[in-house]
Amino acid sequence: MMHFRDSQILAEAEAGGESALEVKHFQGPLVVPKHVSVSGYQIADDYYYHIGHTWVRLERGGRVKIGVDDFISKVLGPAESFGLPNRGTILEQGNSGWRWKRDGQDADVLSPLTGKIFLINRHAVKEPGVVHDDPYGDGWLFVMEPIAPINDLNLSSLIYGNKSLKWMEEEFLKLLKLMGPKYEKLAATGAEPVSDLFGRFPEVGWEQLVKTFLRTGG
Repeated sequence: MMHFRDSQILAEAEAGGESALEVKHFQGPLVVPKHVSVSGYQIADDYYYHIGHTWVRLERGGRVKIGVDDFISKVLGPAESFGLPNRGTILEQGNSGWRWKRDGQDADVLSPLTGKIFLINRHAVKEPGVVHDDPYGDGWLFVMEPIAPINDLNLSSLIYGNKSLKWMEEEFLKLLKLMGPKYEKLAATGAEPVSDLFGRFPEVGWEQLVKTFLRTGG
């Protein structure tokens, strides 16, 4: 007997000419990765990171899952929506891949790899808050088919392992400098980072945060 969700997945697969089982694999429950905390921001084990605060997780069949990291989720706060590319769209590494929208503001997010969009996370489209609450789990954004086979060469521009921990610490120090003495004193108390920094400190400026951490904008 086919459940309603399975029939939805099959219909989506047929519309795209893909195997229903392949699609269902990516839509199914995601194993929660182990995390390491760096200055209160979470880094997921075995994920690759782009300097624009997106992540890449290797999947079967040479495909990859892509999302945004915990740091930028907390810095920009919950998105009202994501302007995600359509299935079949080809994104270029380091170029604008999609848009982050909140409170009348928006920002370009850089694609961490070059490839074709295979599947969009419809749950994240309908409930964008999941990206903020669970960026490394159910909050993934899409699955990509890289143009070139995944190997050390095309992953070399991404950040991985111990390097990702050092990079996150450097990004945190940039944030402290940007926020000024008041926020430095708050951080010095050992308090957890606020989960919506822009919402709490809008005076720091959306454009400034986007330019510094997403590496896009003016």
